[in-house]
Amino acid sequence: MLNQTHDTKEVVWKYGFETHITKEASEKFAPLVQDLSILTCEYDRCVLNDSIKYYIDGKEAGSESIYAIDKGKNMTMMFIGSEAKTQPDALHSLYMLQSVLQGRTDAKITSVETAAPLLGDNAVKIFLVAIAAIVILNALLSFIIFRDIKTSAVALLLAVSEIIILIGILAGLKMTITVLTMSALVMISAITLVYQNYSVFWIKKAGMILRKTMELNSKLNKIFWVAVCVLALFTMFKPDFAAPLLLYFLLTVVVTKGLFFNTVKAKAA
Repeated sequence: MLNQTHDTKEVVWKYGFETHITKEASEKFAPLVQDLSILTCEYDRCVLNDSIKYYIDGKEAGSESIYAIDKGKNMTMMFIGSEAKTQPDALHSLYMLQSVLQGRTDAKITSVETAAPLLGDNAVKIFLVAIAAIVILNALLSFIIFRDIKTSAVALLLAVSEIIILIGILAGLKMTITVLTMSALVMISAITLVYQNYSVFWIKKAGMILRKTMELNSKLNKIFWVAVCVLALFTMFKPDFAAPLLLYFLLTVVVTKGLFFNTVKAKAA
């Protein structure tokens, strides 16, 4: 079998079995398939944003992709299989999969969990446009309030760098970018807009007094640390939403907020 993308071609060995399940069992899949949305279309087949995966000893042994034509159907026939880069690997996996299906190994379901929905291209574009719009609006408001292009430029660069650094950290942690994760990144941009422009407005109203600037910085520090503590607990329930916010508040209180306030203090001096 030849796997081909826009950049690469790779020969792989595809293995698997066709299995049949009862109509009663297949009906359990129908609501799941009905709720899925189309993710990508390639070679005249549109894949939905989920698949049924089978694991042996923690290693994926096979999967069943769900296509657009299957949406809402009772799926009585499944293909359990996968791909391997070499023929020996494919034969070994095929033998292990056959053993499980025929009951020759001690296999059981230890846990069942719902995979987070993946993002389609359109959803990613919408989220990125929303983030960009908030970041640009943030810089414009800072300039309108403060009338200082340097402060506005620093606000813009910090807002962009926060997003880039956070995405890098999430990638390093191998966190899946889900709808909730992207929603958190949009919220991060909104929080940055609020705190930076509130700071600029408050400092300008206080007459550019350094002592007042320090008082505001101290006040925001306390608020941000409280947010860190709350989100640290919330990560146990919704990690793909809370983790980006938690990282953001830590990054902000330790690094970027200090850089922003230093710029404001330089203007005040």
